[in-house]
Amino acid sequence: YSALLGQSQFGSISNVVQRFDEFWISLFDWVSYNSNTIFTLRFGNAFKNAWFNDNRTETRIQGGIKLPSGEINDSPSTGQFITNLKIFIAASKAMGARPILMTQAIGFKNDAQDRFNDAIRHVAQETEVKLIDIAEHLSSSGSWAFFDDGIHLNNEGSIAVSKIIISELTGSSDVPLGNGLMPKKAFVAPTDLAKKCNVPAEKRTFNIGKPWRLGGIKGRYPSISADENWLVYMRREAGLERISLLNLINGQIHPIPPISPLKNDRHPVIIRSTSDAATILLATGWDPAVPDHREELFMVEWPSLTKIRVSPPHVSASIPSYKNNKIYFAATKNKITPSSPNIWMLDTQTKEAVQILSSNDEQWRPVVNGFGQLAFIQKTNDAFDIFLRQQNGAVVNLTKSEEDEWDPSWSPKGDILAFAKRTNENWDVYLQRIRPETHNVRVTTMSSDEWDPTFHPKGHMILFGSANNNGPQLMGVCLFGDAM
Repeated sequence: YSALLGQSQFGSISNVVQRFDEFWISLFDWVSYNSNTIFTLRFGNAFKNAWFNDNRTETRIQGGIKLPSGEINDSPSTGQFITNLKIFIAASKAMGARPILMTQAIGFKNDAQDRFNDAIRHVAQETEVKLIDIAEHLSSSGSWAFFDDGIHLNNEGSIAVSKIIISELTGSSDVPLGNGLMPKKAFVAPTDLAKKCNVPAEKRTFNIGKPWRLGGIKGRYPSISADENWLVYMRREAGLERISLLNLINGQIHPIPPISPLKNDRHPVIIRSTSDAATILLATGWDPAVPDHREELFMVEWPSLTKIRVSPPHVSASIPSYKNNKIYFAATKNKITPSSPNIWMLDTQTKEAVQILSSNDEQWRPVVNGFGQLAFIQKTNDAFDIFLRQQNGAVVNLTKSEEDEWDPSWSPKGDILAFAKRTNENWDVYLQRIRPETHNVRVTTMSSDEWDPTFHPKGHMILFGSANNNGPQLMGVCLFGDAM
């Protein structure tokens, strides 16, 4: 991984010494492979171990590469590996070839290997090169695809990898890989997001497509700016929740420094943006280990990284949304008198914050459409339902089910509500037309959990988070047919 290219200059003394060493190595190899006696003396011990030594190499392999923790390119090894990959890509393109990168799967968990695979994903996204993520496809497979060493593919694994490559290059995801696995969904580059799905006409009939992964990006809670230039999402880093801003025009990802180094930043949303700047609204301070933790709402300006606290000082505020210069959020008053969270509104122009809904039951995730309808979740009979507050103040239970419904999100026109619903311990994304009201439509049917849906500003697709063994992934699905 850390091989250095061009270690000696052509025509230099060091180059002569290097070639001299290579000559003697090559001569010894030639003698070894042309003399049975020398070959046996050289490799006899390896033959004995292969036939009679039953010790596994897995432990040695797992401990063989140790890298410091931190970002992908923090260590010299991964930094040089990234450089070498970029040289390979540039050379391939210069020769008129189409470079394709692939991750490497192994049959056991290894943090160093995961970091090198993340480096491959990072370079593929940065250079907009096709990525075949073998490690992601086989992430939940265990060791069935490998020999005992956990490194080399067996026959079934080799067949599975060949099917993965075929499915990625042809766009097919219907060919079983073996051991009950199906190929993971195809990638869509962030820069291709705008043209992925058909834009609906006024009379819209759902034509739900197959889900796809957004650039191999790990994260949750995606939110796209109204001008379609930016996507903000939550990711996990060193055990804490962090925020990243993705430029959908050039594919660059900008990590947002945390409000506080030891606190979680969560539930981001873009409230305004231009081609070269964005304002992010987020909550910070969530800590499940501290029962009385306090959350605050902040606005973060990018690229200046100016931070402004916007939540009132006497409440703990979380899970914000934004509409027409107003911030909607769930809040509890100071912990002197314990209470359930209820829905509040903050006017960003007058700076006035008021509680707009009150209940003894928990209320979370408020979102408002252009008609003034407020959707939120409220706990009833040990499950969360989605409620709707109409313009006249009347509140109705929209879902009325015994299962949990979370994460409501309005379509740009305000006539369709997306949400996550749990059925038989599995979360999926659903749609429900509100104007006029109809029965809900199931969008995802995968065995993994899908949640956090958000609409594209054109209303023709939904992005969401999908959980798997390799961490949550950003995914999407076209609602009215695929355009590419």
